[in-house]
Amino acid sequence: MIPDQSCIGTVATLLPPPGRRKARFYFDVQIGSHIASDTEGEEHISLDSARREAAQVAAMLGHDKLRDEGSIVVIVRNAQQQICATATLSLRIEQFHDGG
Repeated sequence: MIPDQSCIGTVATLLPPPGRRKARFYFDVQIGSHIASDTEGEEHISLDSARREAAQVAAMLGHDKLRDEGSIVVIVRNAQQQICATATLSLRIEQFHDGG
């Protein structure tokens, strides 16, 4: 059976390049003025993989935590503590008339 061509690129991006190890990334979460620092981190095959994880975390937390206006920021740091990426989810509600 020939694999679906659309899956080939996806599988290739999930596997680390030959001879390359996974890197550790840390995901700090900021909700309003509160920041929760990640002290354990997770291994990912690439920054792109870590960035996708940050977007998923922001979306999941947004569903659970944003009931009113606000924002959630997931900050991705590498093992050297450098900020590599951020994923921000914001909610703003506007009312234009009294609804009546």
